Amino acid sequence: MNSKKIKVVYINGIRTDKEEAEAGRKALEDLLGHPVELFHNETRSTLFDLIESFWNRRLYKLMPAGITKRFRKRIINIFEEEKLYYGENGRLHIVAHSQGTAIAMNALRMIPPFLRGMIDVSLFAPVNVHEDVGGTYVEYFANQFDKVVTTLLQGREPDSGRPVFIRYAQRGHDFIEDYLKPLERHVPGSPDAFLGGVAYSKIRKFIVDKEIRELVDRKEEE
Repeated sequence: MNSKKIKVVYINGIRTDKEEAEAGRKALEDLLGHPVELFHNETRSTLFDLIESFWNRRLYKLMPAGITKRFRKRIINIFEEEKLYYGENGRLHIVAHSQGTAIAMNALRMIPPFLRGMIDVSLFAPVNVHEDVGGTYVEYFANQFDKVVTTLLQGREPDSGRPVFIRYAQRGHDFIEDYLKPLERHVPGSPDAFLGGVAYSKIRKFIVDKEIRELVDRKEEE
């Protein structure tokens, strides 16, 4: 990467056990070439997860869900543990998938404003059209025919003021197979590519930086 101290945290979606969530974390870590911490959004039962998802999408202003409050606490603890708030040299990057996108954005609303400006968020398969949380960079990734996204958003677009990267005519909701792998093999102009200026996305920058480092390492070995 660069001289900045960057902490990356991944929060998974609905119906994801610890093993599957860890697989997502590891795949993301390998893709970015940067350590990733898992915040496990636990699966208790399908019914409980659906109720929790509805709460995070519709009733979050009435009372934050327990998982949202725990994620908020973890975010604040990260800033304290990593000392990211000293100077302008540190940032927190949150990567969320599916139900995790609603949890992450709701948690950000509960974060002190001065910390929000030090947080970047990449939302994969977003399940809600989120309101502005002020100061936080947010980018969206979605497959056009991801049934979870199309069902929950019902044709609504994420906030127009934020970067939105879409794979048109593509299906699938799986974090690794349908989102991370296409992002890794992203070739501008190809049918499988995310469109919308993905080269400028914050998470794509991790991958480009990794590729540059690997190229430099190979040249040094030669």
